[in-house]
Amino acid sequence: MNVRDAAKLYIEKGWSVVPLIPGGKACKDNNWTKLEFTADMFRESDNIGIRSVRGLVDIDCDAAEVVILAST
Repeated sequence: MNVRDAAKLYIEKGWSVVPLIPGGKACKDNNWTKLEFTADMFRESDNIGIRSVRGLVDIDCDAAEVVILAST
């Protein structure tokens, strides 16, 4: 699956996506909080960020304790 297909899948789930700088966590556009991105706005080298809006919560599961709690 390429980046645009992944972004499209997230959008179809009702999630709001933003293109991130390749290899980073910063959005490519300074006005990202005011824009609604479409899948066509992503390049293959982009990362995909998902906005935590409308009840969506994003948790980094990078510690064993978090992984255990996230599964409950």
